[in-house]
Amino acid sequence: AGLVVDAEKGLILEAVMLGTNTKLCSISGWEKYPSFLVLRIKEEFQNMYEIEKVVSFAEQNLLDIPYQLHAGIWGRMPGLFEKEYSGEEKEQKSQSRKMQDGELAQIAERALSGTHCAHVVWYAYQRIGIDLDSDGGLFVTPYDIQNSSYLEVIQSYGY
Repeated sequence: AGLVVDAEKGLILEAVMLGTNTKLCSISGWEKYPSFLVLRIKEEFQNMYEIEKVVSFAEQNLLDIPYQLHAGIWGRMPGLFEKEYSGEEKEQKSQSRKMQDGELAQIAERALSGTHCAHVVWYAYQRIGIDLDSDGGLFVTPYDIQNSSYLEVIQSYGY
């Protein structure tokens, strides 16, 4: 999974593999994959959310983050709070991925300590209130994002 941050220049924010940090990569790298999907926010949601904030946040906060395969596992979501919180605040923060009255709870503002390909995309969108994790499980995968009700396929290769 990757996040297009500059379509004109063909730049994608990616968490590529263990031992590397997130970085901007050329879209040409995706031409070597045996299969891929290009997804975008469905039209019905485009006016409800400020999608450009996803890219802005990602460019400012999600570059040079170490790859961590287990990022985002429930109860161990890396990067969710450096400072100390009261017991009540901690409980509220632990609910960050649950739906509450139709809105996602806010994520604390802190740099991630680790991420992986699907997690970095999920995290960027979560910041504006879109949970791309289609099954709400313990771990966000490319498959979860592919099946998100917020997204539609605009190109498919090898599927």
